[in-house]
Amino acid sequence: AYEYEPIQVRGVNNLGYQKDIVDVAAGRDTSFAIARDGTVYAWGRNNYGQLGIGSTTDTPYPVAIPDQKFVQLSAGGVHTLAVDADGRVSVAIVVLRQQTEKKIPILPI
Repeated sequence: AYEYEPIQVRGVNNLGYQKDIVDVAAGRDTSFAIARDGTVYAWGRNNYGQLGIGSTTDTPYPVAIPDQKFVQLSAGGVHTLAVDADGRVSVAIVVLRQQTEKKIPILPI
């Protein structure tokens, strides 16, 4: 179902609503949110595993990405960038029907 006006994002497993969110990012068919504790939630299309939730099942509600804590997110059409507390950048790119994930450290200037 499509929504044509802003709505509050439902919580994990469609229970309640998301709280303590400090950053959000959206790609072509994906959405991400970071909670105050660094937990990243993902939802949307996941046919290539682009949500990073350990499956290729689409999900209409937020699912916590396991074992990942980030402080900032940015997403585009087919990629997502995430920065951890140590300043390292993780990038996930959907390329020709497969996902490639590579961690790229930020070098000091």
